[in-house]
Amino acid sequence: MIRYVGPGMIYQNTGITSDWETYESQLGRFSIDKPVKWLAMDLQHGNHGDLAVVAVITNRFPRVVVARIEDLRDNDQIADLASVRAQKFGDYQWLNDEIYTSDNGISGHLTEYLNDGSDMVNQYKAHCLDWSTTYNNYGYIFTFCAEVHQWPEYASENEVKDAFLIMINSIEFMVAE
Repeated sequence: MIRYVGPGMIYQNTGITSDWETYESQLGRFSIDKPVKWLAMDLQHGNHGDLAVVAVITNRFPRVVVARIEDLRDNDQIADLASVRAQKFGDYQWLNDEIYTSDNGISGHLTEYLNDGSDMVNQYKAHCLDWSTTYNNYGYIFTFCAEVHQWPEYASENEVKDAFLIMINSIEFMVAE
């Protein structure tokens, strides 16, 4: 969807439409629904600070980064790791943390926060949701981030947050390798 947001009329194209497809990450051993226009790929040598990233799903912003950590069996442990990681980035502002069970019956921690970030070109303020869960002796952190201006907090419809929740609710894990 393309729309104008806020007092400065910021142009945004989130790439979220009514068309969705399922992406299967062979490296991450999960599947997830995503907007058709978003690029999705496994990352053989991914890195996100101190975590090994196995997949990215993106429209530049919003984007989803998925980390998989071996030998973690406890949802609280993986949620703590995700929180410590997020706080290492500049100007971390915690907003909410709750236990969230997906429509597929997978329980995990859903943590919402704001933080500063940068890519190779720009600095930005991000609004993020981390959904941390475990499956088959692996910890997973699904980090869903959008620029703050793409995340209208007081709007009756927040298409970015709604899309992220659709994605979380669609996650399924594959049988062990």
